Amino acid sequence: MVKDRPSRLRPLTLRLLTGPAHALYYVIMNFVNNFDLNGGLFVIDAAIMILAYAHDHPQSYQVRQVPYQNVASILLDDQVIFPQQQIFFPPNRLRVIRLPEHFSFDNPDISAWLLSLLPDLGEDVEAPSSDQMWLTTSHLTKAKQLLIEVSFE
Repeated sequence: MVKDRPSRLRPLTLRLLTGPAHALYYVIMNFVNNFDLNGGLFVIDAAIMILAYAHDHPQSYQVRQVPYQNVASILLDDQVIFPQQQIFFPPNRLRVIRLPEHFSFDNPDISAWLLSLLPDLGEDVEAPSSDQMWLTTSHLTKAKQLLIEVSFE
């Protein structure tokens, strides 16, 4: 196992990178963080596949009521199989993935569906934005269900 560089070096690196160099660093780090070297599958592509499956198979999930106004939550039977399921649905642990900013533009039907799963908002509550979305997944082993939550920040 290769040890990581001391954290005190990272701020210096970020301070030196400005303009196009900083943008390139961001793109590279986003690529590295969203790529699983074990299976060669982009994490974002797999996340979209999971959401598309639930969207296209409404009989396969149950809407889970949560007390948060910015979270859509559903449960799938754990008999549904996804590629690299142990990575995306760790047993009794949460896996959180930030969806790209262009997700709602590229997937308008899925975004609209997710927004429709949100609890009814009062008149004084600001409507959530689909600009920043986070996907949280887990395998709830005792319940034999897969948890899928999307939060709108």
